[in-house]
Amino acid sequence: NAFNERRAANFEAAAQLARTVASIRDINKLLPAIAEVISARFDYYHVGIFLNDDTQEYTSLVAANSEIGKQLMAGGLQYKIGQAGFVPSVAQTGYSRVSQDHNQIKSVSDSQEFQKTQSELVLPMKIENKVLGVLDMHSDKTYAFDEVAIEILSILADQTAIAIQNARAYEETQAALAESQILYGTVIKQAWQTNVRVENKLGYRFSGTI
Repeated sequence: NAFNERRAANFEAAAQLARTVASIRDINKLLPAIAEVISARFDYYHVGIFLNDDTQEYTSLVAANSEIGKQLMAGGLQYKIGQAGFVPSVAQTGYSRVSQDHNQIKSVSDSQEFQKTQSELVLPMKIENKVLGVLDMHSDKTYAFDEVAIEILSILADQTAIAIQNARAYEETQAALAESQILYGTVIKQAWQTNVRVENKLGYRFSGTI
């Protein structure tokens, strides 16, 4: 019963995240909302979202729910992709990493600020074979990530990757539309000014007599 209840709760969390993803198009609002939902529904004290740059050289923290994460984000936390550590490793390979007991497994968190962390799960956010970034989740409990949680969170990571791709496409479309509207307005204005200068005006003047 406990297993079934936990599984049902996890799927409910996935459904809530899906609703969040569907309702927000602005990526700057979407990613913090995703971090907050995962933290609240799965009881992880820190959830961070990293995005890879276009050159696949660095991955940067762009959203977090915890105060520690927000401070690190404000300080411009980033890792060189492929360096030692869970986050840069997953950002490069696209394979998840998990540590269930940091006291026994010395693959500690990438950042020493997370002293409360007992378990950590890092999942790739990818479209096909391209890694867009990673989800980094920390718990203050050992063995916090069972098979059910990892299964659901992997689905959420895939949903987040799709949401990021869609949000970027929407932003690009809006930018292109705005640019075309400005260009169209400029062309119409120039055409009207040219027409006013060259057009011979025809008309009649009434002299008052018949």
